This record gives sequence, structure tokens and C-alpha cells, in this order.
Amino acid sequence: MALVGTGTQGINLWGKNLQRNYSDYVGSCDINPQRLAYGKDHIGCDYPTFADFEEMMKMTKLDALIVTTVDSTHHEFIIRGQAIGLDQRAATVGRRSLRRDTSHHQLR
Repeated sequence: MALVGTGTQGINLWGKNLQRNYSDYVGSCDINPQRLAYGKDHIGCDYPTFADFEEMMKMTKLDALIVTTVDSTHHEFIIRGQAIGLDQRAATVGRRSLRRDTSHHQLR
């Protein structure tokens, strides 16, 4: 399991819970290195961090993905997760963009 987006929602709503309840937490990804470092410190566990999502997907054994990036980019990461076979449970406000960009994927 990995987290993409280490802003307030990512580290407070998801990060500490993931660290506490899942031993298979494999890493976090964010384009902002300061936010990524703060998130790792705030969550309080030792896991790899990545500034590049593609690198995280290659370097970890990802079985689930939690996307907490800005709403306008949720669908991009959901689609990329689907492409490698991750089960998706989309909770995004941008359903229209998700439908548009996933026309070649089956939504669940």
C-alpha cells in the first residue's frame, strides 16, 4: 500500500492510520520534497519516499494506492493504478474527467 500526495489530507487523514494498521505500507510520493519529508516525519515510520510516481511503482510491491493529491489530478493516478492492475475505489469529485480518461478501462 502506498500514498500519493502528502498534504494535510494525506498525512493526517490517511498516513498515521496506514502506519498504525498496515504492515505492508511501502512508501509515499509527492512532487514537493519539503511536504514529503514533513509527511514522513509526521507519520513516524521508516519507508521510502519518491518524488516520481513511476519510480515508486517500479521500486515497490504495490498492491493498493491511496490518492490524496489535489482533486484535479486524482483521476491521473487512478488510471495509472488501474493500468498495473490495482483494484480501484474512486472517491473523487471529478467523475466526468475520470470517465473521459478511463474510456479504455472498466470502472468498478
